[in-house]
Amino acid sequence: MLSASALAFRDFFAARDATMLASAYSALLEGGAIAAADLGETPDWLQEEFAFNRLFVGPMAPTAPPYASVWLSPEPLLMTAETLKIRALYASLGLETPVDGTPDDFLPFELESYAILCSLKETIRQPEAVAAVDEALSWLVTEHWRGWLPPFLAAALADKALPPVLRAVLTGFDEWVSQTLANPFPVSHDLKGVSHVCEISA
Repeated sequence: MLSASALAFRDFFAARDATMLASAYSALLEGGAIAAADLGETPDWLQEEFAFNRLFVGPMAPTAPPYASVWLSPEPLLMTAETLKIRALYASLGLETPVDGTPDDFLPFELESYAILCSLKETIRQPEAVAAVDEALSWLVTEHWRGWLPPFLAAALADKALPPVLRAVLTGFDEWVSQTLANPFPVSHDLKGVSHVCEISA
């Protein structure tokens, strides 16, 4: 299911250390969201963490910042008008992101909002609500994601020093994004009881 995979990728991109990366990678494998990397031996998780930080976190300027505003704005900046657009989407769903300074257009937040929208699409019945969810999904995927996820992934995958796990996850995510752009309205799993790791909360 595309929405279940969204939550698994969310956890990987939200990882803060090698332990979280290893756990998220295992979940992606178990859920069939990615193919197993040709590791040859146990992954070097410190190497994977170093590469993950170099690409997405810092402390130097990251290769592929996981924030929509960097890729959609005239200048590669955080917290632009593009950030306010995704914040408005969350507000329309009665959601808010953590008050910790992380921009609203952080990739894990957006992946979780997609999964929530897919769940709503499966469970709501009122015509007006169905239309609102369809409109939100259409904007998120066909306009917002189509504008920034392909260049984001191209920059990350172009890195010549990607370790095997990171390359496997990015390749799998690239395939998932292509499927999602082709079909923004999948049938989803019921997400009741799924933890909101990124702390988007109603």
